[in-house]
Amino acid sequence: MIAENDVETMQHTITAQNESVEKLKNGLDQMKIKLSELKHKRDSLVMRSRSAEAQSHLQEAVRRVDIMDPSSEVNRFEEKVRRQEAMVAGHEEIEASSIDGQFASLDDDANQSEIEDRLRALKAGRSAAAGQQQQQDQPLR
Repeated sequence: MIAENDVETMQHTITAQNESVEKLKNGLDQMKIKLSELKHKRDSLVMRSRSAEAQSHLQEAVRRVDIMDPSSEVNRFEEKVRRQEAMVAGHEEIEASSIDGQFASLDDDANQSEIEDRLRALKAGRSAAAGQQQQQDQPLR
């Protein structure tokens, strides 16, 4: 009887142990499923994060493209050329109003005056020569 009681007690223990093992196996399977779901969710979040980062880079690139619009590049180049032309015109204006420019214009005026003086002298010489010629051509009275 003691042996039968021991067998019966052991039978209950084995049954309880088998139930515990089954519960543990079910819990383990559920944990594996949960782990798989968490890995899938993690991978999904990583992909969403990378996608958001890629979209951010794309938007930045699009903004740069708008800024670097070919027509705006042409406009900037045209503005640069206008500035250079204005600087050249300004330098010419400064050169014209500088002391060297003023001396150069005085030299031009002096040369012009000298030419005009010589021309007057030549005309006066011709007039005098013409007057003498006329006096010689007139008969004596």
